[in-house]
Amino acid sequence: MFIIRLADLNIKINSSNPYLIHLCKDYIIDSTNFQIEISITQADLDFEKQYTTEIDNYNYLESVATLRKITDEIANFDGFLFHSCILKVDDYAYGFSAPSGTGKTTHSRLWKQYLKNKCVYINGDKPLIRIINNIPIAYGTPWNGKEGYGTNTKAPLKALAFIVRDTTNYLIELPKSAIAKPILKQIVLPTDLNKLDKVIKNVNKMLDYTSFYELHCNMDIEAAKIAYEKMQE
Repeated sequence: MFIIRLADLNIKINSSNPYLIHLCKDYIIDSTNFQIEISITQADLDFEKQYTTEIDNYNYLESVATLRKITDEIANFDGFLFHSCILKVDDYAYGFSAPSGTGKTTHSRLWKQYLKNKCVYINGDKPLIRIINNIPIAYGTPWNGKEGYGTNTKAPLKALAFIVRDTTNYLIELPKSAIAKPILKQIVLPTDLNKLDKVIKNVNKMLDYTSFYELHCNMDIEAAKIAYEKMQE
């Protein structure tokens, strides 16, 4: 058993798996108090097998099952998991979302190249968002993608862009009516109807605060310059 501090919540994880403990090492705290408790059953592991070819990899299965349960429970604390890459620049968070393989990680590297130490990764793949005082706060998690891009930090989510591969670089600001559907495609939605209702309400609060764009971009560093200058306005 160990306790992690994640998204400003203490979460007790009932596991002694060295792999999971190492994965969460930057988030482990010395405390006995917790708001969420996670225990993984064989049924949870079997459930994850339908989404992966790694059906015999116990470490992987326990890891993703743990994340799924955290995601489910955090709905009760105005939170949700948003599949995206999120960076922190000057105390604000900027995100990129797209189907896997489209280029959100590649584009984030251009921001790092352009902004250098001014820019840090919050999470490269699976950040958590919580609505705190009507502001969406993006949080790092131990589950940060195959590249391992992430930091145990947080910041208000100022802007997010949906990436479209193109030969030229430009942004189109999106109205609220155009972004609910693509956002929901990138969120792990609870099956419990009460929790689902909470997630949808909190997504709407995020839409009220955060600016959203469609980012057409190539792999030139100019893409990062144009995106940053527009998204930080």
